[in-house]
Parts: sequence; structure tokens; C-alpha cells
Amino acid sequence: MRAESGARIAVDVRSGAERRLTTSAAGVRQGRYTFDPAVLAWGSRLLAQALPCDLFVVDEIGPLEIRRGEGWRNALDLLHGERFRLALAVVRPALVTDVQFLLPTSATVLKATPENRNQLPEIIAGMIEE
Repeated sequence: MRAESGARIAVDVRSGAERRLTTSAAGVRQGRYTFDPAVLAWGSRLLAQALPCDLFVVDEIGPLEIRRGEGWRNALDLLHGERFRLALAVVRPALVTDVQFLLPTSATVLKATPENRNQLPEIIAGMIEE
């Protein structure tokens, strides 16, 4: 997901296809955003179709998924599978503890900080190679 002129854009990294995730029309309201239900469904299908793969990336698991069981909630189920070598899920700090209870016990949590963020790509690459 990326931001563009205040909107949130969902991106399929395999094809490059993009959809505007946030909308000013009726949709799924969470915090200050209203999400397009059709784009949420598109993203859920893409997540399921992404496997098997070497690196499974979900950006982001947020309040919509954790507190309401909506959005890309299927990502949490997919993270329990063994159809990837490594998974990377972006989670805001306030939700890390909640997400940890929903992940496999083998999950490793890497906290990005200003001090370590430049080293994280190398750390993740090393984890993929293992």
C-alpha cells in the first residue's frame, strides 16, 4: 500500500496493478479512512493467490483486520501456512502485541527504529537465505 495525494493505493507487486483503496463514497469506515469494499476484496484475493512464494509481504495488518476482522484478515490465516520461505507483515507499534497472539509461535518480530532501519533489508535477506 502507498499514499498518493491523501489517498491510499493498494498495489499488486507481481503485476504492478493498482487500485485506489480509500474512497469518498460509501464503504468500510475505519478511523479517518473509508475503504472501498471492492478493493479490499481484490486485495484479499491477491493475498491468497500470492502463495506459494519465497517472500510473502503484507503491508499492513491494522485495526481493520485486528479489531474488526475485516479488510485483509485472511492474511493472518495465510501467515499460519507453510507456503512461503519468509513472511513480512507490517504492523503499527500499538498493535504488535495483539498481532503476536494471532501469529504462529515461531514468528519473529523485528522492530524498525531510526537506529536499525538501514540494516533491516540485510537482516531480512539473510533470513530468506536461511
